[in-house]
Amino acid sequence: MVKKYYEFVPKSEYSEYLHLSEKLVRLLVKNLNAKCINSKYYIIGSAGKRNLVTRLVIGEERQPIDVDINLEIDLFSLYKNYRRLDFLKEFIRNELNRIIKESNKSFSDGQNSSSVLTYILSNDKDQIAFSFDIAIVSRNKNNELQRLKFAKKSNSYTWTVVFGSSNLEEKVRLIKTKEDWNKLRTTYLKLKNKYIGDENHPSYVCYKMAVEEIYNQICKEEDLDYNAEEQKKFYCPFCGAEKEYEDEICSVCNDDDD
Repeated sequence: MVKKYYEFVPKSEYSEYLHLSEKLVRLLVKNLNAKCINSKYYIIGSAGKRNLVTRLVIGEERQPIDVDINLEIDLFSLYKNYRRLDFLKEFIRNELNRIIKESNKSFSDGQNSSSVLTYILSNDKDQIAFSFDIAIVSRNKNNELQRLKFAKKSNSYTWTVVFGSSNLEEKVRLIKTKEDWNKLRTTYLKLKNKYIGDENHPSYVCYKMAVEEIYNQICKEEDLDYNAEEQKKFYCPFCGAEKEYEDEICSVCNDDDD
């Protein structure tokens, strides 16, 4: 069996690609805001600043670098015609396609999957050099992050909650204050490799899980506000449904994928 694993990418290798993708997405956000689709973007885990960019290695071959970007939409600002989720996603895809063409960049048109839009940059040999995935996300009334996902069973788009995301950045700030960022990087990479190829554990879910793990360690070590019983519970990272154990397949999400 060919060995597969993720590794961190040196900043010197990804900074040019990251700058290029951010420039395009910044234009997208500017255009969306001009059309009253209030939005913002961020790299998953603020990869460029926190050195969390990874790439897949298959055998001895390093695969193209890819970056995950969240495009966060303010749902409460949307006009009625943009509230149709299939229309909203296709509108965003077409808008970024147009920006790329006008910028004379060699990215492909956005490939629409169930949860992200993928843009691929090819080199002079027509080989994939880099790609970035855009997940469309929003906040519900409880300030929880939720991502736009296509449910095959109902043949429709829906918002699925990323459980425990409302105070994630507060936990990140504590981790950085305690100078435990390298522990988080190690845990993030461990989780990426644990769930390699698992569509239910994309980068931002692994990042959230890593933050929770290191945050809980700090709380236990320093006797901060920590509920041990609560930490024994496991939840689906997408819909928030409680599970009996961590690796259990979520019955709610599994129904959507039938």
